[in-house]
Amino acid sequence: MQSSVTPSDSARSSRIWLGTFALFLAVCALGGGASRLDVASQPVVQSAAIIVIGLIFALRQRAAIRTIRPFIYFGLCCGAIIAAQLFPLPFDWWAALPGHALFANGVRLAESTSAWRPLTLTPDLTVASLLSLLPPIAAVMAMASLDARGRVPGLVALSVIIFASAVMGLLQLATGSDSLFRLYEINSSDAAIGLFANRNHHAMLMAIGIPVIAVLTCQLIEWRIDRRIAIALGGLCILLLFASVLVAGSRGGVLLTGFAFPLAWALGRTGIGQSKRSAQRVSGIRPGWYAAIALAGVIGIVLTLTRTASIARLLGSDPLAEQRFTGLSDLTKMIRDFFPLGSGFGSFSSVYRAYEPLDGLSLTYLNQAHNDFLQLMIEGGIPALVALLVCLWWWLTRIRHHWFGSGLDAMPRRIERLGTVIIGMLLLGSILDYPLRTPLLAVIFALAAALSGTSSAKRKRERDDAALP
Repeated sequence: MQSSVTPSDSARSSRIWLGTFALFLAVCALGGGASRLDVASQPVVQSAAIIVIGLIFALRQRAAIRTIRPFIYFGLCCGAIIAAQLFPLPFDWWAALPGHALFANGVRLAESTSAWRPLTLTPDLTVASLLSLLPPIAAVMAMASLDARGRVPGLVALSVIIFASAVMGLLQLATGSDSLFRLYEINSSDAAIGLFANRNHHAMLMAIGIPVIAVLTCQLIEWRIDRRIAIALGGLCILLLFASVLVAGSRGGVLLTGFAFPLAWALGRTGIGQSKRSAQRVSGIRPGWYAAIALAGVIGIVLTLTRTASIARLLGSDPLAEQRFTGLSDLTKMIRDFFPLGSGFGSFSSVYRAYEPLDGLSLTYLNQAHNDFLQLMIEGGIPALVALLVCLWWWLTRIRHHWFGSGLDAMPRRIERLGTVIIGMLLLGSILDYPLRTPLLAVIFALAAALSGTSSAKRKRERDDAALP
């Protein structure tokens, strides 16, 4: 006899997986806001990722895994690049690698024997970097396991985390630098940081929330909620996010917000190839977005005139930011010295101490390069650069397909475009910072990739399944 799956069983399964997805996001939100690999909450997030991956392989059908096969292959390739740096080499070979001579001399002075060593200069941190791939892989698999109706609730869950970070940031400002609402011991103590340890990452999440709210506002209109109510609610939410960016005192966050507003408007308006019915529903949304932008500008002026430390930081000088730019010559020298294999993932902070000029020493320090593209080349060499180029090429193909390709129904296409927008904003943020080294933002990046890369294949699979007798 053949077993059949009833609609009630399918709905129950969807609710279970949506709850699992939301719970995993909550764990990432509470423990994935720091980039340091030695933070105590990192193993908790990675353990949750292992549980999610295990559940998906154990309980889901193989069809759900097939839709993310390219992502799995890419993740395995990235893992192989990191794992290859852990293979032991004879000491003489290791010492002859580009950039290793200085450290080899130190080993000879400190040890009487020269044992085999892996390519990486910091094996423990490279292992931690390898484990850091687990949360984004779990996020892609979890999103692929949701059906078409689960993507919008998934975005709602993401928006809840965004606003939780915004509210927590305001509470941190109200209660001071020793606030109980600060989740990490090492943090930007004079600013609103929300769920993160770094003001820049919190501000980036707030900026990402602006296009997310734009899409959810359109969804409310699709659900036939009164347009004026939907636009007013969306506008208020965007104002809160914009204010959160300003009080965070992050220049990078302000820059991303400058891109977020026009992108949100582009997502909210009728795009290329959408249906006339959808056009009638959203054609009146443009005046509402103009009003929201105008109100955001007024709020921004008011906040700028305040004398909080975060706003003052936006207008004043930042020694650490200056150090990021003055240290570019040191970063390029590190790339040349360790070319073509790199110094090992996770090794930047340790290796940079050998390159940091004496006149640049201060109470602040670069724990990361604050330019993830350069740091990838320093730590991973040519293999990491190739992986980065593959990622960029894939993103550009998604942009061409979703923004300029053939039209589909409004909301699925709009969600796919949102995925490309989030990816672009995080890549842009990576030029001046390291957002993807925090598990939470890495998970959001992976979710965006799943939204823009698997939804079309998922819809085709669901149509095929529905056509079966």
